[in-house]
Amino acid sequence: MPAPKKITIQQREALKYYLERLSGVRIEHSYHCMDLSNYLQKKHKINVSESTLKRIFGMVKSTDSASVYTLNLLVSAFGFSSWKTFTQEINSIDIQSVNMLLIHRISGQKDFPITNSYFLNQLDVSQWTGAYQLHFLIESAVRLEDEKLLNQILELPVDQSEASTSDKLYFSLQPIAVYAELQNKFIINWVKKNISDSKILQKYVLQGNVFDTKLLGFYGEWLVQVPENYPEDMPLFKSILLCQMAYLKNDIDQAKANLDKAKFWESHLHDKISPILKGRLAAWNYILEGDLDLLATFYEQEPSLTAKIELLEFASRLIWQYTSEKQQLPFINDLDLNEFPVFTSFYQKGRCDVMRLVKAINLFNAEKIMEAKILLSDINPINFHFSDREWLQGKYQQILIA
Repeated sequence: MPAPKKITIQQREALKYYLERLSGVRIEHSYHCMDLSNYLQKKHKINVSESTLKRIFGMVKSTDSASVYTLNLLVSAFGFSSWKTFTQEINSIDIQSVNMLLIHRISGQKDFPITNSYFLNQLDVSQWTGAYQLHFLIESAVRLEDEKLLNQILELPVDQSEASTSDKLYFSLQPIAVYAELQNKFIINWVKKNISDSKILQKYVLQGNVFDTKLLGFYGEWLVQVPENYPEDMPLFKSILLCQMAYLKNDIDQAKANLDKAKFWESHLHDKISPILKGRLAAWNYILEGDLDLLATFYEQEPSLTAKIELLEFASRLIWQYTSEKQQLPFINDLDLNEFPVFTSFYQKGRCDVMRLVKAINLFNAEKIMEAKILLSDINPINFHFSDREWLQGKYQQILIA
């Protein structure tokens, strides 16, 4: 007797779609399986039990598999000679199918002849094509206030351990942050409702797009909802941003308490902390304690030029924003911009351009105006990260017109 066949999510969704079209039964709850079983027996003389259908469609705990005999019977109802020919057919659906879904959604249509979840499982977000498609699907879901599609996106089985996939997920989910910054109440409330349980939202929306200026608004509301168990650096991330939030509320005692908590987590996580988080911590240590020693320690510890750039960018911006904007800071002028590697990604180019701007600001504060202006000639402001862009563009313009 042949071994049972494992059914993939893609295959299950396609089978569900065809059977729904054939029978008129919406397969959403376990009791629908009884209706479908009755329909198949009455109209097609196919005997597949309610319990078998429940297992196939994942409505009861099972191994996600079924006998080839049963699968052959089911697909014969809508014209396929075998389960093998059915799976070959659905596997031939390429990226153009998803593009057609995008076209329908761009025109304002929520529904499409095949369920969204079926198309979502066609997406390969480890590739840029899939990442762009997911980006536009999310954008349309927010614009059309399609909560069902957004919820399905949160259930996507993605490998977050791959660095290349992480970069693409940051990009794909960016429409959520963009619309939130535009004060879209639908998406702000949807994130607030789901972020405590969604690792995707915690890592790629909350940590991927930090809106310092919205800490007393929607971003602060998201932040307080998040548990401290994921990602690994979340306890430090949350503590340092709660420090900033308390400072904005003029609660200096609470800000210092959160700073102490952040330092505690830094001492425990140490090698697992990004240069960006170290930059934030060093900045608030200076703002609240008047001590630059932590910045010096972190700077010496970072082995690569890229890490030093990220550390200094975030530390300097916060120090200039919350102390004196005319202050000259150490280490910045020591960096030789001619040593920068050739960056290819948008993120890397953005970091490189922001570092040039940071050095220009430091020179400007030292009243070396012409040297600062020369650095601007190599900067493309479009590369600035959008959550910081207002402050960065303001500084760029200040030097440009000086």
